[in-house]
Amino acid sequence: FVFAVFLRISLDAICFFFFFFFFKQKTAYEMLRSLVGSEMCIRDRYQRRVRGVGSIMAGGTLIGVVHSAGKMAKTVMVEVTRNVKHPKYHRILRRSSKHMAHDEAGVLVTGDKVKIERSRPLSKNKHYVVSEKVINVDDVEVFKPLEELYPDLSVRPAPIIRPF
Repeated sequence: FVFAVFLRISLDAICFFFFFFFFKQKTAYEMLRSLVGSEMCIRDRYQRRVRGVGSIMAGGTLIGVVHSAGKMAKTVMVEVTRNVKHPKYHRILRRSSKHMAHDEAGVLVTGDKVKIERSRPLSKNKHYVVSEKVINVDDVEVFKPLEELYPDLSVRPAPIIRPF
């Protein structure tokens, strides 16, 4: 109270500022802004978990259409499309990305619908292997492994042989 008399501030104003600063509820934005260091990693992990962003093996298995084939040895370009919601305007947008995939037998042509799986790096830009191809059976799309469709051809990349 002596401090209030010295500064000519009423007791009501002191109580107001005391309660305002010490018992004020922080907004979510203020709590996130106050985090530093390793706590920010926890915040980012929480946001990814809530929003559903970032899986353990991102892009492990993708389905796409062969965009170009026969131009590179044992390689096809697969275009993968996905639907993304715009963060501000909430409109569904179609985004596409092209991946180089390994086609050991060279049996795929442009327009084939395929499933590609992530693998070890096969070259600078090639990290996928074509695992299955879509075929139409009575107007129904069915995934068939390339080993079943082409049993006489080798459709897997050669294993790495390292000398001891």
